[in-house]
Amino acid sequence: MPAATDTHPEIERYIDALWIEKGLSDHTLDAYRRDLRQFDAFLGREVGSSLLTATREQLQRYLGARLAAGQSPRSTARVMSCLRGFYRYQLREGRLTVDPTLDVDSPRLGRPLPKSLSEAEVEKLLSAAMLSPTAFNIQNWRFVRVKDPELRQQVRAAAWDQAQVTDASLLLVLCADLGAWKKDPARYWKDAPEPVREFILPALAQYYEGREQVQRDEAMRSCGIAAQTLMVAAKAMGYDSCPMDGFDFDAVAKLIQLPKDHVISMFVVVGKATQPAWDRPGQLPMDEVVIQDRFGG
Repeated sequence: MPAATDTHPEIERYIDALWIEKGLSDHTLDAYRRDLRQFDAFLGREVGSSLLTATREQLQRYLGARLAAGQSPRSTARVMSCLRGFYRYQLREGRLTVDPTLDVDSPRLGRPLPKSLSEAEVEKLLSAAMLSPTAFNIQNWRFVRVKDPELRQQVRAAAWDQAQVTDASLLLVLCADLGAWKKDPARYWKDAPEPVREFILPALAQYYEGREQVQRDEAMRSCGIAAQTLMVAAKAMGYDSCPMDGFDFDAVAKLIQLPKDHVISMFVVVGKATQPAWDRPGQLPMDEVVIQDRFGG
């Protein structure tokens, strides 16, 4: 955890608790610390108060000052989420009896442009992804749909504040069960002819048993194919999408309570683009990436 100087001791106690209880990354902890320091500085400078004596009215004044200074409603909503967590911790520890964030609404983010998928569309996308091929039909992908707004804010903080984590209509964390191959594998072939089952099931166990790297490689292959299926299906439905791996994998794993025998592959976000995609910055020629027969001529 990063060292901190010249800050309120209550901030550091809270940061320590986040590190111990949630295992957040140094980058994420720094973001929380920065938000709390800025509010503390505002309180001391503008109203002669401090974090543990702040009132609901002073908090509202701070939020208004942020918006007046040009900070986006979404950024201010993220700060509000941080402050709620801080004051709930103080209540839990018995250092406060009143939560100044109680009944304070986050800034209105405005009605989004038509980019929300209906539940039927989400089910259609996931149904398409579940038809993605996997070796031995083990179907080892697991799709974590992050819906809870507060959890989305926490995931965004672990993704270096990338807006699409909270702004996209659909956020999926693509994970894989490394042990799917041995968890009642007969169900993967229950509808196959008996001779096929008798051949496949022993072969499946023989292929994966004791080969951890193969299990992980299989997980990444399965998730990669499923991610592409999701993106193609989304485009066919008139939506845009983006694969993401710019996030703290360990922090996100803790946030979604990832089982120990699972891994995270990537995020896929789906919605409506707010601006055109950038032009490709540099495309390699085909003769560099397509090899005839073998490397080295």
